[in-house]
Amino acid sequence: LDDEDPLEGTTDPDFLMDIWIGRLSVQDEAQLTTVVNKIVGYETDPTKDVPATWRQTSLFYAEEYMRSDGTTDAAGDFAAFSDAIINDVQPNYVNTMRVYYDPRPGGVSDVWREPDAAQVRLRVIQALQSGPALATYNGHSNHWQNGSTDKSVADPYLFGFNDIY
Repeated sequence: LDDEDPLEGTTDPDFLMDIWIGRLSVQDEAQLTTVVNKIVGYETDPTKDVPATWRQTSLFYAEEYMRSDGTTDAAGDFAAFSDAIINDVQPNYVNTMRVYYDPRPGGVSDVWREPDAAQVRLRVIQALQSGPALATYNGHSNHWQNGSTDKSVADPYLFGFNDIY
């Protein structure tokens, strides 16, 4: 953190995070070991390219603001929040992937907006499997899942606790 203190001044006044903190979604020690080994493998692989391109990638995924019936989520436009971070905070050299669930009436035109609940889950999993350095979810979630989509599909969420591949 290099003596950065927003209350007493700083030598780096950007107030951006220097340490990103997250949680590992695992169910037992074996899964934890697998995830930790993958992380260590990323960091220590002598065959990786330098600079490692995966370190310059990010994924933002979000659930819908406007539902298929035209009603909106009072919590806000999660995709717009993500776009604000991408446009205002993230460095330009970062390759950004976006996957937004967007079942709004009339359809969508941006390729990163997916109106189909089953497809958006698969796209999120595929994007996570591509190995971004940072994955950010914006929307409603709990300990078991990110997002809630169409209750009529088999897995009505964007990413779940058991979606470990």
